[in-house]
Amino acid sequence: SHDISRVSIQNDLGVSQTSFDHFERIIIKFEIDKSKIQRHSNMFVMILDSTKRRVFAAETVLEQDKSIYFLKIGKKFLTRGNYSIHVMTHIPNLRAIDELEDICGFSIIDNTSELSIHGGYDYGPVFGSYEWE
Repeated sequence: SHDISRVSIQNDLGVSQTSFDHFERIIIKFEIDKSKIQRHSNMFVMILDSTKRRVFAAETVLEQDKSIYFLKIGKKFLTRGNYSIHVMTHIPNLRAIDELEDICGFSIIDNTSELSIHGGYDYGPVFGSYEWE
């Protein structure tokens, strides 16, 4: 059985959701079996796009007495399309402990950003953090 007992995706109000507007925050909830957490272990999460390309990764230290972790993905970060999650618990530079691949599919809808005029054209998985002058 897994260290990672449950993974779910929700909105800011804590309501489970699998489709988000590009301007909504995405919250991924990880439930960990505390009894199985090994000392000095971390959780590594990657967000995958529809081609299973790794869009970005996040890492956190697992605490012995904490069973719920939230990864909050900012608004206007992921562009429209389908995504999934790859999560692993591990002892850094030593070994993997538990791994769940390509789980919890979710989608981003975008009808209103400045890039939505490009329709289905692939302009990449993330909105840039930039400004025009």
